[in-house]
Amino acid sequence: MNKLYFVFKFCTDTQKSIYKLENAQKYISELVQKTDWISFAISKHIPKQVRQDYLNICQFHNELARIEETSKERSLGVGKLQYWSDQIDQIFLDNPQREPLSICLHNSCKNNPLPKYLFQKMINYRKQQVEKGEFSNLVDMATAAEANRGSQFLLFLRLMRMDIENQDLKQLTELSAQAVGMTDYLRRVPFTLQNYKLNLPEDIKYKHSINVRSLWDRIRGEPKEELYDAVLEVAAFARTQMIRTSQFQNKIPPQSFRAFLHLTPTEQYLDELEYYNFKIFEKAINQNSYVQLPITLFKTCRKMKYLSKDYESK
Repeated sequence: MNKLYFVFKFCTDTQKSIYKLENAQKYISELVQKTDWISFAISKHIPKQVRQDYLNICQFHNELARIEETSKERSLGVGKLQYWSDQIDQIFLDNPQREPLSICLHNSCKNNPLPKYLFQKMINYRKQQVEKGEFSNLVDMATAAEANRGSQFLLFLRLMRMDIENQDLKQLTELSAQAVGMTDYLRRVPFTLQNYKLNLPEDIKYKHSINVRSLWDRIRGEPKEELYDAVLEVAAFARTQMIRTSQFQNKIPPQSFRAFLHLTPTEQYLDELEYYNFKIFEKAINQNSYVQLPITLFKTCRKMKYLSKDYESK
């Protein structure tokens, strides 16, 4: 089922116009549930008063990521991102377009102290990435991950009325965003490769002699080992940043840990990736954990943590 199905579903009854706030919110919630189940599972542990706003921000992030990932022509990708830049301007002028996500974001921005610059920062870095096309190295990849996920996490913190100038929260946001954002790119490798696109740093691809067009071993029916070596390097960096976040679990303000709950599925994914020897196409890694993730989230939230393991004592 795609987005058109949901639009049709909510537009068939004239009494349930998708442009009414209540129906637009329902549409966004179901869209996140279908296309980003991880964020939907996490939302169950977000305060009810701002849960819908949380989902709206998640869908905004997903929409920008989708544009970057699927745009085959740079000019089209930049144009679509400029559309959202214009939409954010209109939202903060109290003039949102009749479009479900714009309507929902307008309501979120009206009722919460969400800075405009964080939305624009997410858009601008996506624009830069569409124009560049490739990451030159790990630092370049980490910077992009930090800009995209970091802005999102700061918006989450503002939903919870946290001070985003708090030094511990700022450092935690930087590390968390790099870990989660780089893992996002790893998660998408099996799908982007179908379009001969591999979002891994150029220097690592060069180091392992990776050519996307000749990456597949047709005799064995799977990618060549060089891909797994490249994945290992990126995953190791993401894991290092993730482990570094553990030092802040007892330092940050109470309840602010909820803004960083994307670290929980990131930890789970990186553990599974290592277990399967970084074979990124392994089916067990790429399936949604409909049982294990909710259980892990429940346990970590009960402890007011965002990581399930204690890395500080190791």
